[in-house]
Amino acid sequence: MIKQAPLFFTATVVVLFIIIGYVEYLFFKTNIDNKNDLIKTLQDKIAQSETITPNRSEIKRPEFHLLIFGANVFVSGASDMRPLTGIALATKVWNTGEPSVTTEWNLAIIPQGQAPVIAQLTKIPEHLKLEGPINSTVVRSTDALDEKTARNPVEKGPIEGVLLFYVPLPKSTVQAKTTRWELSVKDLYGVETLATKTMDEWLAR
Repeated sequence: MIKQAPLFFTATVVVLFIIIGYVEYLFFKTNIDNKNDLIKTLQDKIAQSETITPNRSEIKRPEFHLLIFGANVFVSGASDMRPLTGIALATKVWNTGEPSVTTEWNLAIIPQGQAPVIAQLTKIPEHLKLEGPINSTVVRSTDALDEKTARNPVEKGPIEGVLLFYVPLPKSTVQAKTTRWELSVKDLYGVETLATKTMDEWLAR
């Protein structure tokens, strides 16, 4: 019995090591299997997301178009010494892309050979009578194109209205045949659409 005890002890130790090793194997295998399952789940979600979400380049965005079809240029009643000329632009805007409101309107007056002068967009009052050498016209707050298109998205059908600007230039300069007007509008993405006009183009009609 005394001689057999070491052999029994050794066998017991070997069996214990085998059991411990097997338990550790099962533990690590379970962890690896769980991680593999998690990775597969994430991969499936990514693949599903790529299928549902279109490529950014395929997302259709707004595509504005502008037309200036008329204008009333008048002398402002400002009392300061600096000349101030008013411009009531009759404008149409339409959109061949996704609907979008307008976020910004700008008008630059560019006399020939001179730097552009930025006109100030102004809120149209309830009733504004514009006197001209031949006839006069009235614009109202309900005509304001900037307010119409800021509240309601621009879609396919053209939206027509008036934009009122004031610029610190003499009326004669604003109306000069070679002076260029550049009207621009931005959509929700900040993309700018431009329309240009010179007095020459109107007189040539």
